[in-house]
Amino acid sequence: MIAMRLFLTRLKLFLSETRASLSVEFVIAVPIIIWAYGGMFVFWDAFKSQNINVKAAYTISDLISRAETDITETNVDRMYQVLDYLNYEKHPVRMRISFVHMEDDGAGNPELVLPDGASRVRGPAPVAPFDAMQTEPFLPHTNVDALAPFIPIMAIGDSVIVVETQLDYTPLVEMVVYRFPPRILSELVVTRPRLSNGVEFADPSPSG
Repeated sequence: MIAMRLFLTRLKLFLSETRASLSVEFVIAVPIIIWAYGGMFVFWDAFKSQNINVKAAYTISDLISRAETDITETNVDRMYQVLDYLNYEKHPVRMRISFVHMEDDGAGNPELVLPDGASRVRGPAPVAPFDAMQTEPFLPHTNVDALAPFIPIMAIGDSVIVVETQLDYTPLVEMVVYRFPPRILSELVVTRPRLSNGVEFADPSPSG
């Protein structure tokens, strides 16, 4: 009983003790502060990169939607330069532009169609470790199947512009404790042409 009372007394004294060693507190606190600050910086940079990628994709899509003439290969090259510039050229980026139409299937039913040569790709091929993250190569679309789930309901004769972007994001601070490895940030934007006659590629043959 006396031993228990002595233990409780010592425990109360320990809990009420306010004195400490500054060097010990520094050794304990600094690693935690560095870890927390580094984590906030990594996640903030990732969200910033994703936000920029989204805005860049909408910018490219809006540029195309306002076009009064068909899009040439030079136009596509310049749009890719704009995309790269908007992303501060910090990370490798890729871009795919496609034009999807809603046409009559011959029986009076609407049918999504991706005309031959209505898809273009720009940007470098992914390198390790990003090449292993792609489920399929980032190449021009050959049919509308992959895009169909993202296309809204349209009337026969309408068309939309589909802009897809990929950004190979590498964290500025790679630390295992954050479990935030490099990843591909993707975005897909569907936009309706602002002019009634729509927009197409000037060169019908795929390239890029």
